[in-house]
Amino acid sequence: DTILSIANDVSDREKALVELKVINKELDDFIYKASHDLQGPVARMQGVINLGLIECKEQVARRYFRMLEGVTGEMADLLNKLQRVHTIYEQEPRMERINLRESILATTGKFANLAVARELEVYVEADPDLHWQIDPKLFDLIIGNMMDNALLYREKRNA
Repeated sequence: DTILSIANDVSDREKALVELKVINKELDDFIYKASHDLQGPVARMQGVINLGLIECKEQVARRYFRMLEGVTGEMADLLNKLQRVHTIYEQEPRMERINLRESILATTGKFANLAVARELEVYVEADPDLHWQIDPKLFDLIIGNMMDNALLYREKRNA
């Protein structure tokens, strides 16, 4: 009797785990599709905002266009992050030997054109000959998320 109840309990857990994996996959697919479908309208809104900024001469209207530009930029960033999460779940890790210092500098360099990033100083203290065996895309995502967080939660200086 005890062995049968243990076997049933294990079987129920296995079924629940399979169901959970299916639900998790469906949720991931939904998030990916929704974020992908929303990128087109957001890009079109950004285009309209840019046209408004080019053509509009009224300062009040330009201020509103700048506000909209910020909001749509945040939406585009959010959609991009959702797609990166999907990539992490879907992609099989592909291990490569990377130079740690060069990889970090390459990823942080992608932020150099952002005005807000100019407020940060990035120091990489790593031996120039240090190499890691790691998935380069996932490593890039990790360092990119660290930069995003550094920019988002930085101490803002009063000018």
